[in-house]
Amino acid sequence: MPTSMNKEEFDEFYLREVDALNRFVLVRMHNVVDAEDVTAEAFTRLLGKIETETVRNPRAYLYQIARNCITDHFRSAKGIVSIEAEESRKNEDGVGGLTAVDRVSMQKSAEQLERVEQGMFVNSRVAHVLLQCSNEERLLLSLRYQEDLGWQEVADRLGVSVIAVRVRHHRLMNTIRKILQKDRNE
Repeated sequence: MPTSMNKEEFDEFYLREVDALNRFVLVRMHNVVDAEDVTAEAFTRLLGKIETETVRNPRAYLYQIARNCITDHFRSAKGIVSIEAEESRKNEDGVGGLTAVDRVSMQKSAEQLERVEQGMFVNSRVAHVLLQCSNEERLLLSLRYQEDLGWQEVADRLGVSVIAVRVRHHRLMNTIRKILQKDRNE
């Protein structure tokens, strides 16, 4: 059923969804500031869309926008510059390229990334299996187990029926079991 929202309904929708969407984005980006930016951008794009058109499933559409924003973010990244390269770079006054604030910020980012990596790869077998899953399959697992959502909520976010979600989940779990069994036998 198509949905059109007024300002109050959008405000309620935002308050209901912002934390979950931010967690969803953070899991994929591993940077709090970038995740907040992408979350804000997703809601802004959704608001622009529902002001001009009727959206059938705002929650599913919001998550698709977020996935697109994440992709846009990584595509627009210009690459990583090493600390040594930045420190060796001099501005016109002959002063080094990095300030003390830059160094502290980079150190905090490195520490945050290390904590994320440790948490994500505690079980290398699970990580190995997840790498073999498609993005849609990882999204299904993330919504079901990281976000701890019920079948109906997962279906709403993916924009499919509950039956479709349960079938996909069942098939995915069978595939994961087979991969883990094969790894165990090798």
